[in-house]
Order: sequence, then C-alpha cells, then structure tokens
Amino acid sequence: MNPMWFCQRLPEEAHGRLQDVYWDSYDAVGPFVLADGSDFSRWPTFVRVAWDASYLYATFACTDQTIQSRFRSRDEPLYEEEVVEIFLAPHERYRYFEFNLSPANVVFDSKIEHDGRDFRGDPAWDCAGLVSDVQWEQESMQGNWKGYLAIPFASLGALMPRRGDVWAVNCYRIKREGGSEFSCWSPTMTKPANFHEPSRFGQLVFTE
Repeated sequence: MNPMWFCQRLPEEAHGRLQDVYWDSYDAVGPFVLADGSDFSRWPTFVRVAWDASYLYATFACTDQTIQSRFRSRDEPLYEEEVVEIFLAPHERYRYFEFNLSPANVVFDSKIEHDGRDFRGDPAWDCAGLVSDVQWEQESMQGNWKGYLAIPFASLGALMPRRGDVWAVNCYRIKREGGSEFSCWSPTMTKPANFHEPSRFGQLVFTE
C-alpha cells in the first residue's frame, strides 16, 4: 500500500516565507529508505511540506558531510551529482512535475509523462515563480544542509487545493560520497534505482 502524507496549511502571516518557526511544529516524513526498500539510507533525509493560497512548500533536511555539487545553471543534470527531488502529480499520476534542488541552490525542473512504458520529459519547461533556497551547517557547502522550495500552484495548472484534496507525490535524494546511494520517501522497489515509478508515489493529503 502506498504511504499517505498530510500537508498542513500555513497561517496567513507565514505566506511566502521559506524559513519560518512554523515549520518546526509540523511533522516530517523520513528517514528515507533505499530505493529498493532494503534498508534505511546511511545519510538520513527528512522532509516537511505545507501549503497556502499560492504555494506548496517543501523543506528537506539532509544529514551530510562532504558535498559534491559543481553545477551552477538551471536545468543542468543535477542528478549526476548530489540532489534532493520532489515529484508532484496534481491531476493524473502519470503526468507529473519533477523538481530537483542541489546543495548549491540550483534547480532542475521538468514536466513528465510516463505511463509505465513510454517516458517523455520536457526539461525545457521552467516553473514560473518557483522560489528556492539552501542553508548549510558549515561554510563552503560542508556538513548538514537544508533545501527549501516554494512551488506555485498556478504554474502546475492547478487551483488552490481544498481540504481533503489528494495529489500523488514522492521525494528522493541522491548521495555520491563513498559510492552512490539513492533513497526515497516511498521506495520505488527498483534495483538499479529508478525514481520514475509513478505507481509507487504516495498520497499527499491537504489539510487545514
């Protein structure tokens, strides 16, 4: 059974803030497990989500040490190094949006159509109004880090959710130090790892 995740609504005074005290009171999902579901990741990752009238917010908290992240331009292949990712399907599970965020605060975003056989990605698509930020525990991108995303509903062709609405979602992390490790919130049960398994997405339930 695919997991369920409750997405709480932020108070009006928190609108547009990527870092806020309200985050600390919301439940996080994690730690991530390996993509094949065999064990927990050696590098724990936790995610919080929230929403308001305009945005879906996601905060990734990543245990880390030495970070590989040399890309500096939007839509470079961030997944070749270290990255966190969220896939969102507001409508049909097999038509979804991919968002990658690197420790250097670089974004890769794409529209995806994938019915389990044919795969079509559109990395030329940019999510208008997307906001991101990264904070590191130490300077020079070393140690633990947090990644923040604010994703506008309007850019996903979605109306503001109502309480009880359900989207399909999954979150991921790629870690390269000491050998590549691919981890997820909802394991894709693939080996080698493949994150594009919409049948394994969990359910994101919007609550007040």
